[in-house]
Amino acid sequence: MVTENTEPVEDGAQTQQAEVVEAPAESPAEKTFSQEEVNRMMGQARRDARSQFSDYSELKTRSEKLGELEQAQLSEAQRLEARVADAEKQASDAQQQVSQAMIASEVKVRATQMGVVDPDAAFVLLDKKNVTYNTTDGVAGVEDALTQLLEDKPYLRSGNRTPNLNPETGQATPPMRLTADQREAARLMGLTDEEYSQGL
Repeated sequence: MVTENTEPVEDGAQTQQAEVVEAPAESPAEKTFSQEEVNRMMGQARRDARSQFSDYSELKTRSEKLGELEQAQLSEAQRLEARVADAEKQASDAQQQVSQAMIASEVKVRATQMGVVDPDAAFVLLDKKNVTYNTTDGVAGVEDALTQLLEDKPYLRSGNRTPNLNPETGQATPPMRLTADQREAARLMGLTDEEYSQGL
């Protein structure tokens, strides 16, 4: 029978069986700590942990104060923005009122010059979409708007108030000399001599 240790050897050579002997593994030296040493190490670990977070309450307080300051600044900024918006709105409203007053004044003056019976009614009825006002140019577009209004509503034009123009020169004709009877009629109607003569 052939076993591992007794295998046949070729050519008559003998082999030696080597026995492998393993050295016993040395176990690491186990270090043991006394309770006193464990307590000391745990105390040191606690002190280290506490020292890391010792300023936590101070940081928390600072963070809260910073938050309050930021909120106060934000509130102040919001108040300033509200003030600015309010001032801009008031300025816009004032500009709108000035614009409306200037347009109304110009319409009434021009309407009177153009012989409109009721300048206030002309202002109300006037199509103001092309009438504008700005501080540099003043009021623009009133005459065109009034001309269109008088074309659309000819009853607003007064026959007594339109100037009597000389067709050759385009200038207003001098008032006619009224007779005594005509002056008396003008007086009874509450008209001046010129107004009465323009109606003739």
